[in-house]
Amino acid sequence: MLAALLGAALATACGEADPPATPAPASPSPSPSPSPVPAPSPSPSPALPVLSGLPLIVPGRPPSPVASPGPSPSPLPVVLGRPGLVAVEQAGRVLLVDPEQQAPVRILVSSPDGREPRWSPDGRSILYLGGTGPGAELQLAPASGGAARRLTSNSRPEHGAVWSPRGDRLAYSLPRQPGGGGQDDPAEPEELWLLDIAGGADRKLADGFDPAWSPDGYWIAYATNGQRDQHGPRANAIRVVSADGRDDRPLLAVGDAPTDLEPILKLPFKPRTTSLRAPAWSPDGQRLVASADGHTGLALTFDVQGRVLGASALAFEGGIGRARWSPDGGRLAVEARPATGVDVVVVVDLGNGHETRIGGPEAGFQAASPTWAPDGHRLALVAASLPARRGEPRQTSLRVFASDGTELGKLLTEADLRAPDWGRAP
Repeated sequence: MLAALLGAALATACGEADPPATPAPASPSPSPSPSPVPAPSPSPSPALPVLSGLPLIVPGRPPSPVASPGPSPSPLPVVLGRPGLVAVEQAGRVLLVDPEQQAPVRILVSSPDGREPRWSPDGRSILYLGGTGPGAELQLAPASGGAARRLTSNSRPEHGAVWSPRGDRLAYSLPRQPGGGGQDDPAEPEELWLLDIAGGADRKLADGFDPAWSPDGYWIAYATNGQRDQHGPRANAIRVVSADGRDDRPLLAVGDAPTDLEPILKLPFKPRTTSLRAPAWSPDGQRLVASADGHTGLALTFDVQGRVLGASALAFEGGIGRARWSPDGGRLAVEARPATGVDVVVVVDLGNGHETRIGGPEAGFQAASPTWAPDGHRLALVAASLPARRGEPRQTSLRVFASDGTELGKLLTEADLRAPDWGRAP
């Protein structure tokens, strides 16, 4: 049984120490005390129905002389104990899966156009995108079941919505103008918006996309638009802006990425990075990771001063998806597409640089969309059949792996599973 397998693997994995608000409060909470300011870079209710490599160390730039006011951030506590459920998109529905059991699976959203479910920090609500094209809006559903509440209403599709650490606000991006026929246009610049869940007020913060909250809820990192064309952003940067919009600063530019991997990794690759995206903060708020696109895709880690610390999950002549921090900050789970064209997930141990690949031709499946369990010992991901003939259905399964890459079992097998998110228990 899966529960027994999970328990045994967890007992084995526990040799390593693991430290990893109702979303609508009655009134908005005051902004928290700021973490150290990243210095500028020198470079530019009904019951739910049931369904039966080594790190690359790059010499950093000297620290900025600009002072960093404010106390050091207090990292979010690591959630231990009983894990929550996994929310996953399945052909437009949102399902809730219990990782400790093989069944049941509950349907939270049954409409055919629900996408990108994301748990609230308190584990009581799920945010998702409902609708298609310009009609897509952010919706909020109670995890226990019941009617969803629409949070946005505009003619532009929202992208990349993320919860603030306290669950009182959302950051997301919008295209400045919708594309033809309501479709996304990669050449169209995007804007960063902030929504107060209790009051419903929203406002523009900056021009850019892929927002990411710092653990203390004070800063939002994001990718700038750069020079947009039909392929998306080029020559852009990662910046940070305070949640009140009063301070917007550069952090990492395309030119800061390593240009040659030969000196340190002895690899004859010149990444030729063209754009940066998908920033994410470490749980302690002292580091970030971002995806670097180019001839060789990289997951770049860097500090809050903008100094590059390492590069992981190299994808020579391939691409990098998103990188996700483990709850204790010791590992990254990185989506990558090597030159084989078969998606894999690479778990990177940041302490020793060891990389464990999940999926690939030799494993007989593709792997994508990793999400860490609250205990940090396991991760769930979507496994898919290898590329088949055009028109053949996409066979997918939701699987659980230990952090060392050992498969623990399948939670669900359905067509077209996407975007899982492992929430904490309320």
